[in-house]
Amino acid sequence: MGKLFIVINEPDTTAAFFGEWIAQEGVELLECHAYRGDPIPNTLDGLADGLLVLGGSMNCQDDDIAPWLPAVRALLRREATSFRPTLGICLGGQLLSVALGGKVERSTHGEQVGTYDLAPVCDLSDDLIFSSISGPVRAAQWHVDEITELPAGAELLISDDEFPHQAYRVGERTWGVQFHPEIGGELMAEWSTPSSMKGLSRTPAEVIAETEAAEGQLRATWQPVARSFARLLT
Repeated sequence: MGKLFIVINEPDTTAAFFGEWIAQEGVELLECHAYRGDPIPNTLDGLADGLLVLGGSMNCQDDDIAPWLPAVRALLRREATSFRPTLGICLGGQLLSVALGGKVERSTHGEQVGTYDLAPVCDLSDDLIFSSISGPVRAAQWHVDEITELPAGAELLISDDEFPHQAYRVGERTWGVQFHPEIGGELMAEWSTPSSMKGLSRTPAEVIAETEAAEGQLRATWQPVARSFARLLT
């Protein structure tokens, strides 16, 4: 049985159905609740076969309010040079970018909250987790910061017009994504509250209804990606 080490940055952030799909492939999920003080290891040697870093509302360099972030960036930096599969989602993808020399900034286009169309920018048939994607796809989003510069040597995989760095790969087995392949209507409803969306251009009701309507498409698109990632661990 493979083991996946999962860094959780906030109480209401989970691997959701992405994690469920991975577990269904026989992978044990080792959850590290970093926000409540669970230690971030220096290495996954002898601990796990892969790394998943989830999202969060903080900026990827908000070390003063999230003092575990330097350790997460250091772990991502080390794992990117290992042969272990590594995936960063939203904040996790931003942390990976910064850890490897990329850049993350406040978006000049406003927020991206809801579900949006994305498209591959290259042939993904040889990619180890995204090979099931051959055309435009729908993805859930929740971010106001964006990756504005990829690390040196990273390959852009999936994009959109306003937020181009939606998915990228470093080497063969390290990926960062800006979107949320793990969430559907239920988790989006938990996140979409009047307080969390204060100052944004959309309403909770709009975002929830949109995500619920797209859930079948979201599941069909991202389940093969989760299963492919899981198989790398086993």
